[in-house]
Amino acid sequence: LPALRHIGYGASAIGRPLLERLRARFPDIGLVQFYGQTEAGGSFTCLRAEEHVADSPALASAGRPHAGCRVRI
Repeated sequence: LPALRHIGYGASAIGRPLLERLRARFPDIGLVQFYGQTEAGGSFTCLRAEEHVADSPALASAGRPHAGCRVRI
């Protein structure tokens, strides 16, 4: 674990209780959320490590599109 720098996760937004537990246990590790689907060629959005801040509205999002990807609702 000393060499661990990032934890990537996907499928849904991270809940505040889990975020707080991870921050307490691994204060220097960057969390990165990926969102995508097989039909789209894998991941197409990412919530970056610096956006994982408690009480941030970004935590409820799927992140920002990767370069070259367009996302539309």
